[in-house]
Amino acid sequence: MVTTETAASEQQQHQPKKRGPKPTKFRKAPQAPKRFKSAFMFFSVAKHPEFRAKQKLNKDADHAVPNVAKLVSEAWRGLSPDERAVWDKLAADDKKRYEVERAMYTGPWKVPAPKRARKSPDAPKRPMSAFLAYSKKMRSSAKAANQHLSNTEVSKL
Repeated sequence: MVTTETAASEQQQHQPKKRGPKPTKFRKAPQAPKRFKSAFMFFSVAKHPEFRAKQKLNKDADHAVPNVAKLVSEAWRGLSPDERAVWDKLAADDKKRYEVERAMYTGPWKVPAPKRARKSPDAPKRPMSAFLAYSKKMRSSAKAANQHLSNTEVSKL
């Protein structure tokens, strides 16, 4: 025997939830001051071309960005405190620059992000994937062999 309370709760579970308007997304204002860089970022920007050039001279096939980034991070870990102080000073100067610009900035920090344009209905459709082309070709033979199954059940075969 089903009570009226459980029947009412089952009905509420099957009803779709009403959604309110989507919250607007924000992005950083383009005229707002750029955030300061870390010491590692200054080091990385300076050393990337150097490591890439070394790898080209060595005829390494792996001079892709991730491999260069790995080499740069290993070099960063191997720096002595005296060598690292140079990059720390650059980072500290950049942080001071950011703090000054931030104090002087009076505009908005966030602006609404532009909404993505709707796709034109006249735009060409994407090409069919190999799997969809295969499924379309094989569906008729699978459907003929299993006439009692629905299309969704045939797709699962």
